[in-house]
Amino acid sequence: MATEEDRIKQIMMQPLLTNGVIMQPRPGPNYICHRCGEKGHFIKFCPTNGNTAYDLNPKRLKRPSGIPTTFLQVVHSVNDQEKESLLELSTGQYARRVEDHGDFKEAMKKSIKKLPEELSCNLCFNPPRVAVMTRCCNLTFCFECISPQLVPPDYKCPKCQTPKQYVHSLVPNNRMREIVQAIQNGTFKSYEPQVA
Repeated sequence: MATEEDRIKQIMMQPLLTNGVIMQPRPGPNYICHRCGEKGHFIKFCPTNGNTAYDLNPKRLKRPSGIPTTFLQVVHSVNDQEKESLLELSTGQYARRVEDHGDFKEAMKKSIKKLPEELSCNLCFNPPRVAVMTRCCNLTFCFECISPQLVPPDYKCPKCQTPKQYVHSLVPNNRMREIVQAIQNGTFKSYEPQVA
């Protein structure tokens, strides 16, 4: 006797019936069956179902996920030998990855501006992930960078070498945390150093 789950699976596997005619749902114009690589049907209704030659096809082409379209060149005529080195676009076309000629690197250099020294960790020189200050020299560090430095037996500040500096005595630098968060969110306007 079939369980309720088995009956539900059996119903789900049956094509839709309308007026005695089997109606199969139509996929979108760019959908490609992941079993046979053809358009026009879902994998559930693939004519190759039951054909072991199509089971777990290792030659299935890769998708260009994460690759900008500026780095892809559409290939119009494809032979079987070079097909394995190509990528398959969502439109069903094939593409070849092209080398970067420096344009992307130049754009990245323009977009990444060097942060002022006041806005960086004094150990790793990156924007502080969790900004904290030492009480001795009032310098800003990442908590991850400074905490391993303040360990026994010395407990010395890595910058000014003041002894008896403990992890629990670090002060959260909330202003720096707000600035770094604004930079990451893209809402950062300008920075004016505070004069103490």
